[in-house]
Amino acid sequence: MKSFKVFPLVFILFLLGCVKQPIHSNTKSLNPPTLDSQIGLLTEQIVASLSGAGNQKIAIIEFSNLDGQVTRFGQFLAEELITRLYSTGKFEVIERQLLKKVLNEHKLTFSGLIDASSAQAVGKILGIDAIASGTVTDLGPSVKVNARLISTETGKIFAVASVDIIKDAVVSKLMEPASALADTETRQKSQPVPTEKAFPEITAEIDAYLFKVTGCRSSSGLVVCNIQVTNNAPNDRDLTIWFLPTKAWDNNGKNYYLHQLVFADQRFRVRTADGWSGSSRNGGKLISGVPVKLEIVLGELRTPIDKLSLLEIACGSFTVKLRDIPVQQ
Repeated sequence: MKSFKVFPLVFILFLLGCVKQPIHSNTKSLNPPTLDSQIGLLTEQIVASLSGAGNQKIAIIEFSNLDGQVTRFGQFLAEELITRLYSTGKFEVIERQLLKKVLNEHKLTFSGLIDASSAQAVGKILGIDAIASGTVTDLGPSVKVNARLISTETGKIFAVASVDIIKDAVVSKLMEPASALADTETRQKSQPVPTEKAFPEITAEIDAYLFKVTGCRSSSGLVVCNIQVTNNAPNDRDLTIWFLPTKAWDNNGKNYYLHQLVFADQRFRVRTADGWSGSSRNGGKLISGVPVKLEIVLGELRTPIDKLSLLEIACGSFTVKLRDIPVQQ
């Protein structure tokens, strides 16, 4: 009877023993691979392949995408491999700029995918044993890097290496085509430097005097017109500007009167705060064939204007009319 009493207790202990206990793992969580760690892994694979083949002098070519375009990531990858392979102390690595110089001198251009004849030609020129390059493929969330090692003696691939790199913000930026960046820079350099818009040819000739407008601008509520006057007669003559009849009209029909006159190196104040200056005209001598500066200052300008529809310069026996003069602000 005692054995039957013990049985329920044993049975209960047996059931408790069958209950699964929590499993405590000592395994640490793995960190996601970084750009630096994956390039390090790629370098290790290349080092192992080169060491086994006994190659000592190598060149690194920029990696390209499957369309043959070199991205900044492909350039960055080549630079990193040059540095890391050289740091091992096991190889002589050709500097990338030197490689480019040699390629340009011999009119050889290649990256990513290299044909046998090009690899052999570079090998002979630089005395290198192997070339490392490959492709970069955008897979969306990641980038696949396939590297290949090519013998410059045979032109054939003797080893390969590959890694997957997470396409974070840095990698995404580096994946932009280097050719597109170069094209943008070239376009920017080739674009002409913006210059001021050329002033139109506005002239009038009367009585052998040639009037040519060289510029017109608004300044401090006034309109300043720069004019070049040339006496085309065979003899020297005087030119007189009459103040009151000299005036202009803008594209809205508003008229402006003469405020100041500059003739050669002489400045005449026409209007003052009290009204007219007292003189009604002034001017000077024009030597035959010698251009003279004439500055017509008109006012007052209350609102911005685009052009003077008509400028009349009264010269006593005749009036010069210059039309459609653009006013620069």
